[in-house]
Amino acid sequence: MILSFGASNYRSFATYAELFLSKRSLKTNHPTDGDWISATNQAVGLFGANASGKTTLIDALYEFCKLPGYSMRDDHFVRHLHKPHKLHESEDVELFLDFVHENVRFRWDLSIGSGGITQESVWVSESRQFKLIFEREDEAIKFGASSDISGDAQGFIKQGSTEWVSSVGAWVKAKDSGKYAQAFKWLSRFVRYISPEDQIGPFMPSFVTDLLKDKDWQKLAAPILRFADVGVGELLLEEQDVPARRRLIAEKLAEVIREDIGDKDFEGFDVPDQEPILTFQHTAEGGETFDLELLEESTGTRLWLETALPALFTIFNGGVLIIDEIDSSLHPLLVRQLVGFFNDKELNQQGAQLIFTSHDLTLLGNFPNRAIEMDAAWLCEKKDSESNLKSIDEFKLPKTANAEKRYMQGAFGAVPMVPESEVRDSFFKLITGFAESSIPEVGISE
Repeated sequence: MILSFGASNYRSFATYAELFLSKRSLKTNHPTDGDWISATNQAVGLFGANASGKTTLIDALYEFCKLPGYSMRDDHFVRHLHKPHKLHESEDVELFLDFVHENVRFRWDLSIGSGGITQESVWVSESRQFKLIFEREDEAIKFGASSDISGDAQGFIKQGSTEWVSSVGAWVKAKDSGKYAQAFKWLSRFVRYISPEDQIGPFMPSFVTDLLKDKDWQKLAAPILRFADVGVGELLLEEQDVPARRRLIAEKLAEVIREDIGDKDFEGFDVPDQEPILTFQHTAEGGETFDLELLEESTGTRLWLETALPALFTIFNGGVLIIDEIDSSLHPLLVRQLVGFFNDKELNQQGAQLIFTSHDLTLLGNFPNRAIEMDAAWLCEKKDSESNLKSIDEFKLPKTANAEKRYMQGAFGAVPMVPESEVRDSFFKLITGFAESSIPEVGISE
């Protein structure tokens, strides 16, 4: 599970910002009772105005977590993280991750300049003190005495750590990489991301479709859907032959690409023989049923399935689910239910975590109870082109305080600065000017 993530000089975050998922009560390197689940928040939300930096921060977190599995494959993954603030482009981007895997605590630092990686280090704590696994300055790497990495693996890491390839990425690909490398493999595999751009296409996301191919998860889908649509009785998944027309389109498109780029190695598009078809079976009051195909189903019902199913998978297996705009097309009660899944200690026995952005301020309210703890509610605010981050519990609210109401009153900042009088005056001048000039015929048709 993740304890904290920090970023400096990354896009709008010109100065260092750190998102904590550990609770304030964690004062030592390890909880005294060894209970990491109780020492961390399982649901953490980022709130704030549009363009304040919420998505920027969770994007950076996700890309950083995926880096171990992909850095050796393509240097694009490190290059993509080099996004310095526009006023500080000559300075390094700095990223930091503090996480726990199988009761071992890891700290990972990475600095990226215009010419590639300038610094990287990994430290590990099994009980008390941290010990060095490796430390890198440019392309020079020093390994700690207790790194548990074989000599051959050390040579592989040194050779693979180029300007735009992470040493951690080389480490997880090395043979005899030692016991600690497993934590970074876990990080790359079990941190998942959902954004509005990934949803509501002509097909269900492949991860959700793969889950539904399992009979047990398919059975679970129907009661999940009834949270959003009480009329859904069953979800059916069948394999159908891919239409011949689609194969023809793929072949023609491949021909155009070959002619355009002259790539003799391009083999075309892999079109499967069959494709999964989802059908939502609805039951009317009299017991009659009717079916709706995927594109006929309501947006809210589809979004709920595409969000809730990965959430429950994350809870079942452990890991981290990052959701951008969790309230997109979802009713506030569904959002609250989703957050509640992660905060349910009986349900979430693996310590799975949810990190989300939202404009749904009811999550901060007291009715019927608070959805998240105040040290798990974070505010993003941008001033003079720079984003900053702060937790609501820094304001030392009374336990009974209504954080939703105080946020709307502007007590915490991080709200849209609406220049109402300026907009009103400008618009008033515009509409009064229409009397003296013709109205532009924009978008007007007979």
